[in-house]
Amino acid sequence: MAPSSAPLRPLRLTALAVAALLLCCAGCTSADSPPATLIAVAARDVEGGIVSEGDALYLPNVTACRDACTATPGCNLWVYCAAADGCMGSPVDCQRDLSTYRQCWLKYDKPTNWRVCQGVQRIRRVLQGGSTCHQYPGNQPPGEDYCPNLQQCAAILDTELDGQVLNDGDNTYVNSPEECCGRCTQTECWLKNANPTSPQPKGGNSNTPSSPQRYMARAAARPLPPLPLAVAAAALLLSIGLCSAAPPPASLIAVAARDVEGGLVTDPEPMTLPSAAACRDNCTATPGCNLWVYCAAADGCMGSPGDSSKDISRYRQCWLKFDKPTNKSGWPRSRTARDQATGWLSGTTAQGVKDVAPREMGYSRCTCRAEYANNGHWFKGVCAPTYQRGAFCFTDTDCQYPPSDGHENCPTTQQCTAILDTDLEGEVLGGGASSYANSPEECCGLCAQQDRCNAWTWCSDPNGCSGGDLTRFRQCWLKNADPTSPQPKGGYGNSTGWISGVRMAWIPQ
Repeated sequence: MAPSSAPLRPLRLTALAVAALLLCCAGCTSADSPPATLIAVAARDVEGGIVSEGDALYLPNVTACRDACTATPGCNLWVYCAAADGCMGSPVDCQRDLSTYRQCWLKYDKPTNWRVCQGVQRIRRVLQGGSTCHQYPGNQPPGEDYCPNLQQCAAILDTELDGQVLNDGDNTYVNSPEECCGRCTQTECWLKNANPTSPQPKGGNSNTPSSPQRYMARAAARPLPPLPLAVAAAALLLSIGLCSAAPPPASLIAVAARDVEGGLVTDPEPMTLPSAAACRDNCTATPGCNLWVYCAAADGCMGSPGDSSKDISRYRQCWLKFDKPTNKSGWPRSRTARDQATGWLSGTTAQGVKDVAPREMGYSRCTCRAEYANNGHWFKGVCAPTYQRGAFCFTDTDCQYPPSDGHENCPTTQQCTAILDTDLEGEVLGGGASSYANSPEECCGLCAQQDRCNAWTWCSDPNGCSGGDLTRFRQCWLKNADPTSPQPKGGYGNSTGWISGVRMAWIPQ
């Protein structure tokens, strides 16, 4: 984790690290200033020697990281990844890494030459961090300059500030404190106007509000609700019904990357629930409901079929609907295209209905053949990475312009069937410990791109799967097994938080 000599680049979102300011001169602060233990700086990592053992800790919030530093001999600096979309791996790497979310690093550095009352540490200046304005071409007045969207800024932990609200905070979401801070500088989170020389915390400093959220605040900023990111359900690239073994209970079946048609049976506003299973259970308990739709994607879900952009505020929304079951195989009726990365996961509670994702398709929108042989294996309606050309399949001729050679590449996203609260056995092909996905369809798509993959398992619980291990959240395990007879660990529905799926691929001839 060496410091970077690369130049700063404006207007690109950095990975977030929140570093503590542990030293301050109490004599130069007013009596109303927040305690030094509540102060942190967003968009900053700091230099220092690691004092914790081995890898980073995974902790549920920023204050837990600070408290771990306080309790660890030799620690006087802490760094926490509070960004729901992950943090930068190194100062020279602009890419965010989902696996770093909620990592806590404990460090030590000798506080030599720190400027009194400003708590200035030796900053590991990340590529887009810092407080330097950048010159842009234009006709700005002499002596003025434009600033990057992103700046390092002070934050107050577990505190919500009073002030005149300038925006609709209930409908404004961001991924990190620095992003909320940046929006405030643009005078667009909750953005407020107050006296910045004497900010007034609601209920006093370090008093968590009555809502379940925890807040990091800058004078005029409030970030996204509780740092849960993200989370989704995994998928099953083809029909569970094609398997010869006893199928899982219908109540555990859902289809990823699918919203469904139906009339709302609840209030116009959706519920926010912790899991897809909780959404399903609410449908079961609600008179008139036979369809449920849940946003399991940590990066949000599509707002409407015609809008391909995802809305992070929809994460964990649950919609309850009704639609009359038909005798057609296409019920429930999808309101989204088969290759749209919608983030939605949906299912039905109707009796006697076999809910299943459709066969996969190529880019021409011709459907993959129900069965074809290739490279000594059988494939049934799915895409697979063969001929070193990425995922492809042999297709039917049910589209307007069928491929001339009878086969073609496939879109990365496909609707796929998922089994809730289930972990499937299988030979691990892709290490879930280092493979992460934001949604069920994304994990499903990774399996489609992996040689020999015909089963996958994804952790949808922000609190961790396998006994609450925080590192598990969003892990995507790719596996090889017998897709005609999948074996759930401990039985179907007994692995809370895990979502699995099978693909009818790589079946030996």
